[in-house]
Amino acid sequence: MKRPGLERFSAAPLLVLAWVAACSGKGSAAATGSTSGGGGNSGSAASGGGASSNGGGGAPSGSSASSSSAGGAGGGPSSTCGDGVIQGGEACDDGNKMNGDYCAADCAAVTGACGDGVVQSNESCDDGVVMSDCDTLTNGGDGHCVPAGTCSPGYVYVAGKGCVVELLTDHVHIDVNNFCNMSVSPMEFTVPAGQRLKLSYHNHSVNYPVDVWKSYGGGFLDLQPGMIWNEQYEHCFGPNPEEPYADISTACSQFRLHIHCL
Repeated sequence: MKRPGLERFSAAPLLVLAWVAACSGKGSAAATGSTSGGGGNSGSAASGGGASSNGGGGAPSGSSASSSSAGGAGGGPSSTCGDGVIQGGEACDDGNKMNGDYCAADCAAVTGACGDGVVQSNESCDDGVVMSDCDTLTNGGDGHCVPAGTCSPGYVYVAGKGCVVELLTDHVHIDVNNFCNMSVSPMEFTVPAGQRLKLSYHNHSVNYPVDVWKSYGGGFLDLQPGMIWNEQYEHCFGPNPEEPYADISTACSQFRLHIHCL
């Protein structure tokens, strides 16, 4: 009676051992498969990790580059030539993209300044002496910069012309040919308001002396061939318009030279 019992008792441990072995085999196979898979995963992880390292490294790098690009230089707005603000690599920025106004069209170089003696597009005067206000000062007529509305000494303002010399001087050429035909050049003068005129008369004739008699009651008689008479009197004192003249004559010809004082 004890043997069957013993056999039954001894069989149970065998079954347990067999089950454990079976489970152990499955566990081992699973572990092997897992290890194999792990190797694959490891390879994949290495590859993926490398990819992740590359890709992952690339992504952050790309992200960083994008971030840097988006931020501009230092995270501020990108510099733009012509916006009036000196930024980035600009040497100057005067608010436009034109040459001839102290700053190059590409903002890469300063090209002038008030006081350099060169009148640029943004200046009304630059005589190389004044160092400021070249955009409001004007040419006084002699090249020197003066406040707008004034002129340099000896110059007067004429509308449409600016500052011009106050006293005009000119030369009247008189010629009488062998047939006693007279030619006079210029044939007349027009003097703007504010200016005055002073004349000299040159007799280019070979054989004829000439008389020059002025409307104010004076002149020169018998101006000999080749001679020049420098008139002492000035015309057009203003302030009102007037029409003085000079009668130029010989024994056989004459001409009236008109002077229009505006």
